[in-house]
Amino acid sequence: MPHVSTEQLPLLAGIGLAAAVLLVISLPLLRDPASIAALEQAASTPGVANPQAGGSAEPSSSPKRDAPDEKERAPAITKDRDIDESVLVRDRLSAEDLAAATTVEQLKKLAREHPSDERVFGKLARTQAALPDGGLAALATLKTLFAGSSKSLEDKELQAMVTRAANGPPAVQAEALALMSSGMGSVGLDLLYELTIAPSVAKPVKQKALDLTKREDVRKLASPALLVALELRDHPACARGAAIEQAEKSGDKRSLAYLSPLLSTKGCGLFGMADCYACVDRAVVNRAIQAINGRSTK
Repeated sequence: MPHVSTEQLPLLAGIGLAAAVLLVISLPLLRDPASIAALEQAASTPGVANPQAGGSAEPSSSPKRDAPDEKERAPAITKDRDIDESVLVRDRLSAEDLAAATTVEQLKKLAREHPSDERVFGKLARTQAALPDGGLAALATLKTLFAGSSKSLEDKELQAMVTRAANGPPAVQAEALALMSSGMGSVGLDLLYELTIAPSVAKPVKQKALDLTKREDVRKLASPALLVALELRDHPACARGAAIEQAEKSGDKRSLAYLSPLLSTKGCGLFGMADCYACVDRAVVNRAIQAINGRSTK
């Protein structure tokens, strides 16, 4: 090592200090501009720690947008819905699988797996009704079916099942009448009315059905055509004026049983020669009958 004299030490120290200062000043100029911009942005953003300061990041107070807005998600939702619908179609119970289920337990299992398939519930109800003590269970199944499928109310076979149940044992009879009066809409009222006029129905059942059709909370479910027939049935001839006019507009064949007798001009008084319905405007009665007959032929 060359010998350094005492006089040269201050000079060398000055040169070293100047070199260190020059290095510190030139370092920022050598840094990547992109890195500088990123660091400055991070330092100015709330909740982001300065890496140079060694601090830990704190959660941002502003909400974080992790997902696209509704408009951006719409195509995906539509696509998912289409996929779901195709799965439903693919998983629909086949006619072969339904035919293979012949016991109550098998059909109950299918009903749990396919809760919206009215065919399963219809077959389950028929299978239950065929059992010696299956009347109540069949009616419970039909109640569920009718509540979820208005189309099933049009099934004549299912309607006949409920009507037969109304002529069954007391407990089954009560359930059938309750189902007709509150769980089958206007179709149930039609069935109740049929019970009141069917000659084969037992008198106690006929009376219960008659009483139900006279209740206001039950009658409100009746169709306009049936309601006219009920009004004609439940009012004396001389008080049927409004119902007769309504029959012309919305009555059906059920009203004819209460309109046609009004055309007779005899049957009362001495020797039955007097007019029982002189209080009735027969021209209005005739118009109502003609209108009903005209609708029934269409």
